[in-house]
Amino acid sequence: MHEVLKLLIQLLPVVSRNQEVPLAVEKEAFLVTHPDLVEKFGNDLLHVLIQVVDSGVDLYICYGCLSVVDKLLYYILMVSCWYIKPLPAESEMKFEFENMIIGQAIPSNFILHIEKCFMEAANSGFLIGFPVENICVVMTDGASHVVVMT
Repeated sequence: MHEVLKLLIQLLPVVSRNQEVPLAVEKEAFLVTHPDLVEKFGNDLLHVLIQVVDSGVDLYICYGCLSVVDKLLYYILMVSCWYIKPLPAESEMKFEFENMIIGQAIPSNFILHIEKCFMEAANSGFLIGFPVENICVVMTDGASHVVVMT
């Protein structure tokens, strides 16, 4: 496990947003221009890393897993068309959805369905089964296409 974590940490650039590290800038540029790889990498690894952390492994491995999860989430959100932010502490709502899409990148009749899906995932705790509260999902971009069914 130690060797796998070392490899993952080396593959993903630092998230310190330090533009003075040329290799980190090159790795970041590659990940941003290949969002499909970031998504695939995240889909394959996130649930495994969370299970490892949840299993009660030693602190070194737990820290390594959390470091990789942090990097993955940063790059997944960087190439994504939505992000999550915390709601203010005084907010009475447990979930909010903001549609920040300019124009008609996604038809308006689909936006309500997207909001409902995010709300259901937050209420059910999609990944580990615990509800996620006090969040705001912000939709910033997207695309749609016509599907012809015969």
